[in-house]
Amino acid sequence: MHQFGIDLLALNELTALRKMIKEAGGGLLVAKARAGPISGMIAFTFHEEAVQPAPGFIQSERAFETRDPDGANIGLLSLFVEDAYRRRGLARGLVDQACSYADRKGCAAAIISHHEKNTAMAGLCEALGFKPRQRR
Repeated sequence: MHQFGIDLLALNELTALRKMIKEAGGGLLVAKARAGPISGMIAFTFHEEAVQPAPGFIQSERAFETRDPDGANIGLLSLFVEDAYRRRGLARGLVDQACSYADRKGCAAAIISHHEKNTAMAGLCEALGFKPRQRR
């Protein structure tokens, strides 16, 4: 069975994602076509300290204009758009909405981690003003 165009995650993976989002005070934005299925989603969490990316992953950052230098960062994760809705600006809209929410909450920056071979995500990050972060 497929949902969101991908194999369903194992129950323990969903439970772990839900727990992480809840503990970090994050959330989930879902895009839904009118009278249709869910077409995309993005999960996000808030964290005070920079989280190091796993080997093979690139981390990009976008600072907010209303930046509170002591504010938390928003970590954007689990961005997904159903195949039938790709190349229509939905991923851009989801990231923009999550960033707008974080900016209103006084966050310093948005951080996205993606695999170094994910050229589509690298292009989206660049188009949305994200800059690569240096490993610390």
